[in-house]
Amino acid sequence: MFVSPLSVCIFGAAFLTLGNCRCQTDSPDAPIPEQWKQTLPQAWDNTVIRSLRESPTRNLTGYAWTLDQVMDGKGTINVCMRWDSNETVTETMREQILAEYTKIYGYWFQWLSGYDNFPFSQVNFNVVGWAVRDQNILQGSLSSFDTYTNFSDESGFPTCNPACAYHNNLDGDYSECPGGPEQRYHQFFFLDQGFWGDHNMGAASGDGIDVSLYGWKTVGSKMDDWPILVHEMGHTFGFLDYLDDGTTNPSVCDNVWIPPNSPSEFVMKPSDYGAHVPKVTEFEGWLLRYFWSRFSRLRGWQNTNTTYPPPPECPSDSS
Repeated sequence: MFVSPLSVCIFGAAFLTLGNCRCQTDSPDAPIPEQWKQTLPQAWDNTVIRSLRESPTRNLTGYAWTLDQVMDGKGTINVCMRWDSNETVTETMREQILAEYTKIYGYWFQWLSGYDNFPFSQVNFNVVGWAVRDQNILQGSLSSFDTYTNFSDESGFPTCNPACAYHNNLDGDYSECPGGPEQRYHQFFFLDQGFWGDHNMGAASGDGIDVSLYGWKTVGSKMDDWPILVHEMGHTFGFLDYLDDGTTNPSVCDNVWIPPNSPSEFVMKPSDYGAHVPKVTEFEGWLLRYFWSRFSRLRGWQNTNTTYPPPPECPSDSS
């Protein structure tokens, strides 16, 4: 493992050159550490089982996650930004938001560089739209993205055109999206004032991330680590929260289950104080690598003779 600065560049889009943006990774040629050889398959099984139980329409293997998006975009993830405030957003602010977003995603993607035929040395983040209450909220040049003012979600918050959402068009038909597939967005990033209020909190799934505008103002805008965002980005890969109630829970069938030999604190293990670990741990880096290995074969992105056993059968009363 080694530590070096993360490099982010802004050119109307932002990109990560993965080989140059490592903060803490093991060599892509290294074998799975001995202490996690059994843990990583168990974590996959637990995620499959829990996701089918807790959110059948967004289960691990049947939903489209960030790895699906980066493959669909051939190394580029299109993002639609959502802004729930009457405060103006300058061009500089938009660049800062994208830079922070790109940097924090880099804490995850750095672990895939060169590992098990991951095909991209660079991951691009391209903003294709901004959803706001009024176009006058956006200052500076607006020529590089679409502006959405006429779409609202079920709670009345500004949202992007659903016809351009990747998750609504998995068949690839973007005929209802102005601009066609080039203007599709794989995920949204919602800076949300109305729901979270003055709390540094968030939620996420494969289709996007919703974090408090308060969190951006008090943490993210400092252009430093943003623990809640790195946590929520973990959910976009399909990772669930690992909750510890202090009891012994040896079965991967349980909702409350901690991966064996995992560190006492890690990004996807929120504590009583919420998500507070600022960077992806070595354990989670290997977990992402393992998920890539499974997804890439499950989806047919690479073909090898590697086979995996199915998840165990769980009793109906597992909880």
